[in-house]
Order: sequence, then structure tokens, then C-alpha cells
Amino acid sequence: MDHKRLNGSMNENQPMESGKDWAARAKTLLESKEAVPLHLVGVGNPIKKDDSVGIFIASKLKKRFGTRPNRLVRIYPPLTPELLFSKIHLKTGSLIIFDAVEQNSAPGSIIFTNIADTRFGYFATHNVPLKLIPNLSERMANIFVLGIQPEEINVGEGLSEVVRESANEVITNFESFIEEIYLNGIN
Repeated sequence: MDHKRLNGSMNENQPMESGKDWAARAKTLLESKEAVPLHLVGVGNPIKKDDSVGIFIASKLKKRFGTRPNRLVRIYPPLTPELLFSKIHLKTGSLIIFDAVEQNSAPGSIIFTNIADTRFGYFATHNVPLKLIPNLSERMANIFVLGIQPEEINVGEGLSEVVRESANEVITNFESFIEEIYLNGIN
């Protein structure tokens, strides 16, 4: 399989997001006390064009804020999906995974969803069910995916223009959220 699918599709009961709905949902989560500590990670394949969008987003946020902007936020170095599960131990707080996600929508479309709202809690190229991963399975309600619909997933480097624009939108919003919520005092 060339890129991720949230178990084939989103839950039929969950409407697809449009416009800035994803940003409002993400901000609401980040403002909640249940979000802290907040873990951010980008996953993907750096040699498959748009599949590297999660790596691109996390790398830009890490460059801007460092690994630990404060004790409430941790930005992980880019990981492959296989390493994600062994490196992150989510005992409290929330995890947001940035990734390319096949959502049967226009290239560059952005979605923010709880992993529990996908059909079976599957995530990643290898269809690893999160409920079988001991360090994450009990925290599925606190695991979110911010996905961008890829345009090109052929072997190669760099993002397509439409996916880069969406990635920059995500980066701008998350920079603002981190500054406003975590660095300037709401949480």
C-alpha cells in the first residue's frame, strides 16, 4: 500500500471537515486540560513525495520551538510509523500524529480526527491496530490524526504544491496554538 488510509475511510457517521473546521477542533482540544502533556509527531516516508508531509510539518514545528517548548508540549523528531509505537509512551495527555492520509477527497484536504473515530482504530501503512499496541491502546480517545490528502506518492522528494500549501496552513495554525495556549498561558 502506498500511503495511509484511516482503515479504508472515516467512520460513516463522522462528517468530513471543510475549510477551517479542522483548526477549530484542534484548538478546542489543545485548550482542554485533557490535552496536556501534548505530544506532537510527524510520520511518513521521506522518499515518497507527499507521504512525507507529516515529517515536513513536525520538522518545521521542531525547528521553531525545539523539542520541548515547555513542560506541557513535546515535539518528537520525525518517525516512521513502525517506530512511533515503540518511542511514544502515552500515559497522560494527548498525541497528535501529522501524516498523509487517504480520505478520498481533493489533494491538500485537511482532516483532524480522533483515531477512535476511524472504523477499527487502524493507522499507518502496515495497518497496525492501535488497540493491540500496549502503550497506546488504553489511550485511544487521546490519539488524534491530522491528515492531509496526498496528491503524489511516487518515489521522489518534495511535496506537491497543493500539499505544501496545506502543510504551511497547518504549521501556521499550530505555531499560533502553541504560542497562545502553551507559551502565553491558557494551559
